Amino acid sequence: MKILAVDDDVLIHGVLRTVLGGAGYDDVTFAASANEARTQVGATSAPYDAYLLDIQMPGDDGIALCRWLRKEAGCRAEPIIMITAMSARAFLDGAFQAGATDYVTKPFDVTELATRIRQADRQSQANRRIRDDAIRLRALKAALEDMRRVDLAASVALDDVDGALAPLALENYLLRLGRGDLAGTSLIAFRLPGITRLHARLAATAYRDLLADAAESILAALQGSGALLAHAGAGAFVTVLPRGFEADLDEVATLASQVLDDLGLIDDTGLPIAAPFVVAGAHHCGMMTSGRDAIGVLHALSARARVDSLESAEPVHQDGSRQRFGLVRPFARR
Repeated sequence: MKILAVDDDVLIHGVLRTVLGGAGYDDVTFAASANEARTQVGATSAPYDAYLLDIQMPGDDGIALCRWLRKEAGCRAEPIIMITAMSARAFLDGAFQAGATDYVTKPFDVTELATRIRQADRQSQANRRIRDDAIRLRALKAALEDMRRVDLAASVALDDVDGALAPLALENYLLRLGRGDLAGTSLIAFRLPGITRLHARLAATAYRDLLADAAESILAALQGSGALLAHAGAGAFVTVLPRGFEADLDEVATLASQVLDDLGLIDDTGLPIAAPFVVAGAHHCGMMTSGRDAIGVLHALSARARVDSLESAEPVHQDGSRQRFGLVRPFARR
């Protein structure tokens, strides 16, 4: 255990050296004042495990030094034992309020002091185990996060989003539809132009959460349509809308962007996430469209959306062009 003992009486230094050495603690540094102690704390390459502080010293007293150690030096859990001739209640209260762990009055009993030091050693070892466990836990979390790291181009399962399917499930859905059911069905691809930058800024879990929030925002903008959606990778989302739905796609993208923005998302550094949607393409199925035809179109739309997202590192604004499709139902707003 590495100890810093602070007392302006050099005779106490000698006594402490003898007592500590007899208890098996030889790694002791001495300081004669609070200022000298601050210098020692700042200069050491390895932090001290425990502190022994006198109260009455020239300059700042031991209570002020104890408070500084707790607040300024980052010594939040290390044992601090006050060894002082001051036995009045005010000094006792002041010491513990400043963060002292124990309080021994002079003249002290050598056996009692050695016992208090051993208690401090056990506390220091427990603190060290906690710190080591915390370091290992952070390393394990980092390793797990790295294992969970999402390939930017890969599709991500959105299991907790109602209306979101895996790409294969969405294809199987299209295969089960007859030509009559497919007639009037619309296929739309949305993309997040800044996805490359966002993928680099976010941890794996936060990136997955962003995609889930983005999917929910699109579905919210298509409220009442019965849309099904899948993430196709690289911030691209493909959506299947049943026939009878009429919408201005740019308005859908704008509303979805607003819903996502209203969530107030931030990245791992606390910076806000700006991710406006862009319509990457749309297709309106005709009377002769088969399930396999629709899947081919879906693949083309998702490929185009992925390429556009990967090539666009920053969000871009849509131009003034409008795409309108559908037959019956008007675009529903909240």
